[in-house]
Amino acid sequence: MFSSAQREEVVHTITWSLFNGQLPSKLDAPVSQVAFSFGLLSLGLAVASSLAGKLQERFGVRRVAIGAGILMAVGFWLTAHADNLMMLYLRAGVMVGLADGAGYLMTLSNCVYCRRRFARRRPAWIRRA
Repeated sequence: MFSSAQREEVVHTITWSLFNGQLPSKLDAPVSQVAFSFGLLSLGLAVASSLAGKLQERFGVRRVAIGAGILMAVGFWLTAHADNLMMLYLRAGVMVGLADGAGYLMTLSNCVYCRRRFARRRPAWIRRA
């Protein structure tokens, strides 16, 4: 079985491979330089998921999740308008990676926690279903 982080990496790799055909021609750059932004995204994801617990303690799950969602949406929108490699690295790599790491893993861990915690408190008619 794969861990949650391994499954997420597989999904990111498959999703990112969809962009590898279009971005090199748009930016007039080789695939290897465009793919470096995926490495930055993975690095940002790792760093942000490590810091997400501290952000959650300070600001709460809801605020961090909303902030991560907004940062990710802005990062994707800005990535769509990137016209050189540096903008791609900053937007797709750093912004989206940080937002993804802070939002996804923190939200997932809280969902697993809540499911386990509230499974014992469910009424009997729901537990049987």
